[in-house]
Amino acid sequence: MPLWKTTAYNLTESDIRYAMSNSKSNRAAAMFLKVSLPTYRKYAKLYIDNESGKSLYELHKNMSGVGIKKRFPYAYSGKHGVASILRGEQPEYPSRQLKKRIIKEGFKAECCESCGFSERRVNDYTVPLILVWIDGDKTNHLLDNLLLICYNCFYLTQSDLFNRRADRIDFKGYRDEN
Repeated sequence: MPLWKTTAYNLTESDIRYAMSNSKSNRAAAMFLKVSLPTYRKYAKLYIDNESGKSLYELHKNMSGVGIKKRFPYAYSGKHGVASILRGEQPEYPSRQLKKRIIKEGFKAECCESCGFSERRVNDYTVPLILVWIDGDKTNHLLDNLLLICYNCFYLTQSDLFNRRADRIDFKGYRDEN
């Protein structure tokens, strides 16, 4: 008996199309069929789509990962994991880094929570947003206490970005209204 087990696969076009309809990438389709990616690739390249003239493998490529949820295992681990910061265990964590990490790791969407603005800048391809603490306490990093708002909404509600003495509109009760 050999030390390795070889399994002969015979993936039909209907099997591959069914896997494609139930997945968002070729890797996910291979996992759906419980075969390795090279095996899936070999069979998917055999079958050509009549409408486009491309192989099924080329049709199902998702190079940018659209629609696939990203997993960030480091978000929940380490001394400064985002989850521990958002539970309030790291009150001294810098706000600039916090804003970047909660967007990058998917805790908040990269758009204004007040008006929905999400237009990206040309030079750095980011949405210009400001992190605002609803209760005004910048050491309270609980997720329910944080808002991402655009500069326009900030000026309408908070007066001046750099004037610390300006009368500011209170964000308390903001979650109850929306």
